[in-house]
Amino acid sequence: MTKEEESIGIGKLERSEIEQAVKEVLREKTMPCLSDLKERLLQSDELAVQKMGKILFHWCADAPYGKFIDQPTNLTLTKKNCLL
Repeated sequence: MTKEEESIGIGKLERSEIEQAVKEVLREKTMPCLSDLKERLLQSDELAVQKMGKILFHWCADAPYGKFIDQPTNLTLTKKNCLL
């Protein structure tokens, strides 16, 4: 998360809505990407939650870091012990 200079962070309601959005994206998508979460956050009625979606812009799709971060994984994490 990011913190603006004069901001005190996000409140409990916003944090709860973001966590709910994460759970929904993970439940609905077979191979979720960060851009799926960004789109879900932008659909929120809460301005603070929408702001978090906007902050994710640089980390999604064709944005500078999105080409590295916003991709399906090729890691299999189904074994009892996984070494990365």
